[in-house]
Amino acid sequence: MSLKKHVPALAVLLFVGTYGVFGVVATQLRLTHHGKPNHLGFWAAVVIGVLMLALMLAIGWAAKGRVDGVIIDGKNRVTLANFQLVLWTLVVLASYAGAVFTNLMSGKGGLNALKVTVPPELWLAMGIAGTSLIGSKAIKATMQNKLRSAKPTPAGASWADMFTSDVERANGSVDLSKLQMFFFTVVLVFAYAAAVANDLLNAKGPIKGLPPIDKGFVTLLAISHGGYLTRKAAHKVG
Repeated sequence: MSLKKHVPALAVLLFVGTYGVFGVVATQLRLTHHGKPNHLGFWAAVVIGVLMLALMLAIGWAAKGRVDGVIIDGKNRVTLANFQLVLWTLVVLASYAGAVFTNLMSGKGGLNALKVTVPPELWLAMGIAGTSLIGSKAIKATMQNKLRSAKPTPAGASWADMFTSDVERANGSVDLSKLQMFFFTVVLVFAYAAAVANDLLNAKGPIKGLPPIDKGFVTLLAISHGGYLTRKAAHKVG
């Protein structure tokens, strides 16, 4: 019990300490060597992403007794909304960190290294995920008598919960709107991670901004989330 209590604090110290060390070391390195990128900005992003994931796992274990506890809700179910926010957080913040370290190695000092533009389409995609989470909770709050009952303990949570209906009369049925939203999110997030990796691996100078996302794909993502919320709202009157 004592170990579980202190694991999150240790994970936080490890994350903050490593991030600080990376920042100091990056100011002493050159971005290019013999005209070729050194790839350190990319590996910095990877390490920071792994450390953030480790911190999330530690917090989940301390809170729920499971390493995936951060995506388990108050009813002891693994939720798609939480999973989406975790993915976006890991990819976007690790990408930003990698860009900052790349800028430090290119000679940009102080706050100038932090001047990395985040495209509005990326904020919009993240905002859609956050709005979907809030909207889902609001709809659920108005139909408590129709929802599936909470599981007794977090041990009963399953990743299959992300794809099954929240309504008692459809207990165990796959919610196709959730499945569709899952595919849209995973394809977009990992495609974006690949685009960022390409920029970091080939950088020979400062990175002014993270790569933009196609507006058409963001529109499709919004439609997917809208269909999910519409289907959930339909259960209220169904």
